[in-house]
Amino acid sequence: MLLLVAVAVVAAAPQHRHVRQNYASRGRQLSQPQPLSPPVQSLPPQRAFAPTTNQNYQPIAIISDNRLDNGDGNFKYDFETENGIVVNVVGAPGSQGQSNMQGFYRFPLPDGNIVEVSYVADELGFRAESPVIPTPPPMPEHALEQIRIAQEQRASGVTWDQQGFRLTR
Repeated sequence: MLLLVAVAVVAAAPQHRHVRQNYASRGRQLSQPQPLSPPVQSLPPQRAFAPTTNQNYQPIAIISDNRLDNGDGNFKYDFETENGIVVNVVGAPGSQGQSNMQGFYRFPLPDGNIVEVSYVADELGFRAESPVIPTPPPMPEHALEQIRIAQEQRASGVTWDQQGFRLTR
């Protein structure tokens, strides 16, 4: 037992050596630590942005502004400004909790032409009609022919899977 204690003391002794704190080697003197200076950040000069104002701006008078809200989801409003902007909307509760609306708005273009857009918003989504709304080009004849063939095949009982493969003849 005495031998075991002696071996433990000898083994632990090298772990408690005194180590010099300055870590200087071969007589070199360590320099004194210098305080860190904050990094210099060079930012580009900032430009001041201010909204541009039109020196010829004149407020536009509202000629009429009528609003009716029954509190039950039914409403109607219309207004008109002196520069030709007109809005008219009628709304009612929809079957799925939405507000169904239909109406139109009209406004003048800088060239003097008047644009009018009529719209309906309901369970089927928003649909607008106006001559100024772009329309897609007509479908090519070959595409219309393929659609016609598919309709005839469906009418005769032909079915397809999700990938377009024919299931029945």
